[in-house]
Amino acid sequence: MITFLSALMTFVAGALSLFALMYCAQVLLALVPPWRKRALAQTGTNRPSLAVVIPAHDEAAGIGTILSMVRPQLNVGDRLIVVADNCTDGTAGVARGFGATVLERNHETDRGKSFALDYAVRHLENAPPAMVLFFDADSMVESDTVTELAAACAKLGRPAQAKHIMLPGEGSRVDSRVSSFGNLVKNHVRLLGMRRMGLPSHLTGSGMIIPWSIISCAELAHGHLTEDKKLGIDLTIDGYPPYYCAEAAVWTEAPYTAKGAKTQRERWESGHLSLTRLAPQIMKTALRHRDLGLFLLAVDIALPPMILLILGLAAAVVPALLLAVFDGWTLPLWILALSLGLVLALTLAAWWVFGRAILPARSLPLIVPFILSKIALYSGNLVKRSESRWIRTDRTRPGK
Repeated sequence: MITFLSALMTFVAGALSLFALMYCAQVLLALVPPWRKRALAQTGTNRPSLAVVIPAHDEAAGIGTILSMVRPQLNVGDRLIVVADNCTDGTAGVARGFGATVLERNHETDRGKSFALDYAVRHLENAPPAMVLFFDADSMVESDTVTELAAACAKLGRPAQAKHIMLPGEGSRVDSRVSSFGNLVKNHVRLLGMRRMGLPSHLTGSGMIIPWSIISCAELAHGHLTEDKKLGIDLTIDGYPPYYCAEAAVWTEAPYTAKGAKTQRERWESGHLSLTRLAPQIMKTALRHRDLGLFLLAVDIALPPMILLILGLAAAVVPALLLAVFDGWTLPLWILALSLGLVLALTLAAWWVFGRAILPARSLPLIVPFILSKIALYSGNLVKRSESRWIRTDRTRPGK
């Protein structure tokens, strides 16, 4: 029995250390300054035409922000399209007020972002642009985001993803700040590390641009909970790996209320857990085609979010310690302790370099309740089916 437990614990330690190694490699490479700046041509007005597509569901209160930021960045011949999907408010009217072409879509069962994206792409078939750029309705963008993304897409001839992060507003709750830091690590730090490894990026939803020849053939109307990441995985398998364009910036304000933060966390974590089920199939495809990049992408898909990885390593140390004390088999303990130490050290370094403005040092002692809520969330999602539909995050603030 002890021999079996020793083998099992060694296997568990090895699996967790593989995730830790991937995480540490991503963070370490993101922390190292680049050897040279990658130059991308065809910026400014000298670029192919594009269509900006913004799917929206009951976003009348906030969609004007993204429209006012994107419209000045468009060239003559570019198009700005809003898909008002199953809306019950004035989203369509607000969008028209900013000069956008509005596609109103209503369907009893096919609800969700993926169906809205497909609806816009089918509309564009009548007069296709060279590229299609997607933004979420609650996003905000830097003044050169469209130019940077268009340049990357035109230069490389494949999809590109902007830096898409969540920023806490003034007076935000500590759980929103911790979530924002975790989102920063996932959507920027790790993707920057993958870019420096020469690996494909994930598509993270807002700020993704795709050549027409590719997006017109993609399967979009599938209703998957994480439609953006699934699209990126499908395109990578098809030979069109997305590029992480960290020079273009897109951000969303973190939810202020506890209800909004809880809804967002549940949607993100449920989506991540639903994607991990695809990892074994992607690994088999990668091995069959001897594609190291696709295999490492599958490892990244299966890699738990930062806090869950730390919790998993810490929890595994306990039985490994008992095994070392009562059986003398110390290898799993050494593997797990080293992995946990490296993950914690590099997470702290990532916080120091990238995250101090998001999560101030004075907030660090307050993260214990947040971690406990994450444990409850993950334990519930292990047995909960994911649901594909529009789920709006509550972004209201007191007095507004």
